[in-house]
Amino acid sequence: MKLTYLAASTLPSSGADAVHVMNVCKAFALEGVEVTLIARKSNSSEDVFDYYGVERDLFEIHLVQRPNLRFIGGFIFGYNMAKIYKQLPKPDVIYARSMHALRRVNPKTIPFFFESHWKPQNKIYSNWQKRWLNQKNLIKFIFISRGLEAIYTKTFPTKVEKFKVLHDACNIPNLRSTLPNNKRLQVGYVGSFFKGNGYGLIPLMAKQLSDVDFHLVGGKEPELSQLKEIYTLNNLTFYGHVAHKELSHMYLKMDVMLAPYQDDVPSLDWMSPMKLFEYMSYGKAMVVSNYPVIREVLNDSNSILVKSDDLNAWIDALKLLKNNAVRQQMGSNAYAHFIENYTWSSRVKEIIKLATQFNESK
Repeated sequence: MKLTYLAASTLPSSGADAVHVMNVCKAFALEGVEVTLIARKSNSSEDVFDYYGVERDLFEIHLVQRPNLRFIGGFIFGYNMAKIYKQLPKPDVIYARSMHALRRVNPKTIPFFFESHWKPQNKIYSNWQKRWLNQKNLIKFIFISRGLEAIYTKTFPTKVEKFKVLHDACNIPNLRSTLPNNKRLQVGYVGSFFKGNGYGLIPLMAKQLSDVDFHLVGGKEPELSQLKEIYTLNNLTFYGHVAHKELSHMYLKMDVMLAPYQDDVPSLDWMSPMKLFEYMSYGKAMVVSNYPVIREVLNDSNSILVKSDDLNAWIDALKLLKNNAVRQQMGSNAYAHFIENYTWSSRVKEIIKLATQFNESK
C-alpha cells in the first residue's frame, strides 16, 4: 500500500503534533506501508529524522514553506502542499491532518482519511468537512477522543457511521523502566507551559513537600527564566525544552509523573494528551486531573485522579505514592493498559484494516 500523509505540523519542532505525525509515519512504514509525508518546513537546519530519533529513510519526507500570514497563510500553504503532491506518484490512500492541504489536493477517487484533533472552528472549515463527509471515497473521519466525536456528532448527526475514535499513542520504549532506587521521591512533569496545563501548581507542591524532588521539562523563554527567579527551591528543577529522543533517560529517573490540567485548557472536552501515553509506556505511577476525557484513557487502577485545583489532593496523592508497593503496582497496571491499547503499531494496524475493508467493499 502506498500512502501519502498530508500534515500541517512543522518539522522539526517541539510540538506534540509533530511527534505524533513522525511516529505514525514510522509505524506505517514498519507495517510495510510505503509512506510519503508532506509537512510544513521549520526554520531549523536540524535533520528531521535525527531530531525525532526515527530511523533514516523509513519513509520519504517533503517539507513545504507556510507564509506567516494571518488567514491567507493557510491557503497558500495548502496550494504549496498540493503542488508537491501532484509531482509525486499517486498513492493508494491519502491520510490528512491538514484541512488546507486536503482541500487543495481534492481527492475525488483516491480513498482518504481525515484526522481531527480540534473541534469545528468556523463555517468555512465546517463546509469543507461537510463536503468530505459526503464523498464516497472517504474511508473515515478519525477523532482522538470520544469527547471530540460527540462534538462532531452534534454538527454532523447523519454522518456518524463515518466516524472512528483512535486515541493518541506512544512507542514502546527501547529501555524498559524499572523501579528507581531513589532515596527521595522523584516527581516529573513533561510538556508545554501553555495555558491550562497546570505547571504552576507544581512549585506549590514543592513548597509543601520538601522531602520530594520535582522536575519540570518544557517551557520557553522568557517565562522559564521568570519561573526560576520566582521559585528558588532546592527541590525544584526546571530543564527547559528537551528533545523528544532524549526524554527516555529523564523518564527512567522518575518515580511519579504529573499531568495537572486545569479548567482553562482550550481543548479540555476533547484532548488526548500524548504525555499520558508516554508516562504509561515507562510504567510510571501518575497523578492526573480528573476530567471525563482523561477517564477515556485512565482509571483508578493505573493512576490517581484528583480534582484539578485541589492542592491538598495532589499533595495527599504524592504522599500515598511514597509507598513503593503502591507505586509499583500502579505503574505495572499503567504499562499493561498501554501495551494492550495505545501503541502506535496497534493504532496504524487499525487504520490499515479500515483501508483494506473499504477497498474490499468497493
